[in-house]
Amino acid sequence: MKKTHISENSSVNNEIDQFLKHSADMLCVLSFEGEFMNVNPALENGLGYKSRHFEGKPLSDVVHKDDRERVSGEINALNTGRELRVFTARLARNDGGYISLLWRAIGNPEKRRIYTHVVSSDAESFRPVSADLFFRIIESIPEGFVIYDNNGLLVSCNRAFRDLYGYSEKEAAPGVHYRILGILDVERGRIAKSSIERTAYIGRRDHLDNEPVREFTMELTDGRRIQSRDRLTPDGYIISVQSDVTDWAVSEERLRASTKSALDQMNFGTICLDMDGKVMIMNDRAREIMDDDDGLYLGADGKCYAEKPTENDRLQNLVLDLVTFSPHDPDANSGGALSVSKKSGDRPYSLLVTAPVNVPYDLDRNIHAGVIFVSDPQYKVQASADVIGSMYGLTPSESRLASGLVAGKTLKETAQGVNITEGTARVYLKSVFAKTFTRSQADLVRLVLSGPASLWWR
Repeated sequence: MKKTHISENSSVNNEIDQFLKHSADMLCVLSFEGEFMNVNPALENGLGYKSRHFEGKPLSDVVHKDDRERVSGEINALNTGRELRVFTARLARNDGGYISLLWRAIGNPEKRRIYTHVVSSDAESFRPVSADLFFRIIESIPEGFVIYDNNGLLVSCNRAFRDLYGYSEKEAAPGVHYRILGILDVERGRIAKSSIERTAYIGRRDHLDNEPVREFTMELTDGRRIQSRDRLTPDGYIISVQSDVTDWAVSEERLRASTKSALDQMNFGTICLDMDGKVMIMNDRAREIMDDDDGLYLGADGKCYAEKPTENDRLQNLVLDLVTFSPHDPDANSGGALSVSKKSGDRPYSLLVTAPVNVPYDLDRNIHAGVIFVSDPQYKVQASADVIGSMYGLTPSESRLASGLVAGKTLKETAQGVNITEGTARVYLKSVFAKTFTRSQADLVRLVLSGPASLWWR
C-alpha cells in the first residue's frame, strides 16, 4: 500500500513538472521559505536567464529592494492559508534592468509549497489565465478542491473531491447546490452519527458569512476522517479544500492516549493546554482535583479556573502569557507559580504554569502551548511495595515497611500494618537503610519519592 502511495505522488509530481515545462505561461513553485523550487522555461526566458538559473535561490535575491518587504509579507500570508493572493513585484532581468510582474499565488500548507502564475503587469501584455489552464491546475491538486458561488451552487471541483465522497461527475456537476451533495452523503449513510448531527451537516455552510474561515473534521462511516477548510471570498464565493487526514487523526489519538496513560502515573495533577488556553489532556489526578471542586474547577468553555477572583485573575494572566508567548521576544513571560485557596479551608494547592520545552511556536493551534502542574499537600502519596522491592533488592517484609513509611506512617503504625513488632521493624529498617544507602527515614522517603517507584502507585 505504501509503495502505491509513493508511486502515485511521484506520478503527480512528474505530471506537474511536465506541465510547467511545456506551458507557455510564466509559472514557478516556491517553498514556504520563499525559495524557488521549480521555475519553468517561459519565466526564465522571459527574464533572459539560462535554464535552472533560479533553482534553490531565494525570491528575495531577485526582487527589487523596494519590493522585498511587501513580497515577504505576501509569502507569510500564503503560509497560513489557501486564499489566492494577487500582487506586483519587480524582478531583476539578466541585462541588469527590472521588469514589473503581476503575481497570482496560492499556498498548499500540506506540501509547504506556493504555486504562482506570473505575467507582465504592463496592460498591453496582460493575459488572463485561460479556463483550460485553470481547470488543469485544479486537477493537479492532490486534495479535494471545490468552488461554490454566492448562491451555494457548485462552480468547479476536481476529481479528488469527487473521489473523497464517491460522487459521479453528474452528481457533482456545475450548478448543483452544496446542500444537495450533503443530502446525498446522509442518504447513502456516509456520515458517522457521532461526527456531526445530520441536519447540521447538510447546512454546515449556510452561515459561513458569520465565520469567513472555517475548519472542521468529519468522520465517515467507513472510518475515514475528512478535514474541510472553507473560506468565504469577498464576493461571496466559497473555496473549500478537503483532505483525507485519517492516518494523521489516528496517530494523534494514539499519541494522546499514550501521553495520558503516562501522565496518569503521576501523583500530581497535570493539565496540557492548547493555543486557546483550553484543556487538551488532563491526567486522572487532575480530574480528581477538578471533581473535588475545592477551589479549582473546569469551566464549560474547557478552561481551568480558580474559585477566588484574585487568584483566578493571576491564573488567567499566566495562561495568557503562555498562549501569546514568543521565543523571539526577550521581554516575554512564559508562565509562573501561584497558590490557589481551597473552599474547605485546607492547605492550598500549589500550581506551576509553564510552557513545554522546545516546541515550535509556528505550528497549528492543536499543539501543547502550556502545562499546568497541580500539587495537593493534603494528598498522601503511595509507592508500590513490589516496585520498591524490585528496585532496591528488598525482601517482601522490608518492601512493605518502606512503602508504609513513604506513605507518611510512623514506624509503629507501619509495624502494626504488616503484623510485626516495633523491634522487628527496627531490624528491618536497618537492613533497608543498608540496601538503599540511606541513613534516616527522611532520607529513605526522599529517595523513593524522587524515583520512579512513586509513579506506580495505582
